Amino acid sequence: MTAQNQVCLATFGLCRKYQDDVGAAISTCDQSSTGLASKLKSLTENKAKVNTAQANINKLLTRNLGSKINEKQNTPVIGCINVIDLALALSEGLKQNPASLSIAPLAEQIANASNVVCSSEEVVLLSNSNSDLNETSSLIDQEVETTQTTLEGMLITFLIFSLVIV
Repeated sequence: MTAQNQVCLATFGLCRKYQDDVGAAISTCDQSSTGLASKLKSLTENKAKVNTAQANINKLLTRNLGSKINEKQNTPVIGCINVIDLALALSEGLKQNPASLSIAPLAEQIANASNVVCSSEEVVLLSNSNSDLNETSSLIDQEVETTQTTLEGMLITFLIFSLVIV
């Protein structure tokens, strides 16, 4: 009787696992795999651009910032406050929708900012906005994980229904 009880409990546990898997799979039925794949692509691109922007901000924070005029081109450089504003806008965009198409252009502007001159007050603001950006960039990772899980759920649903039909 004890042995049969253990077999029953093990079988029930396996059944419960299948129930959990099916629940996640069924929740994906109203979503398009094409739309999710597109979202995943956008998230991946945004993550790469945000990482490049963060690397440039870190570079701006650690290097010795020179004159306000680029000697080679004799043109004014972007102001530090502009980079700070872009970083704040990028962070806010990530909070609203990490897959947004507006993320990559903002990140590119930050990544391409060079010869930036910051006052000591602006360095503090840039450092603060960089910290905020570091926190919000993790939202992309969370969204990638959720989207991948949903796509996997769709695949499980497809496999289950394929097995039922056969």
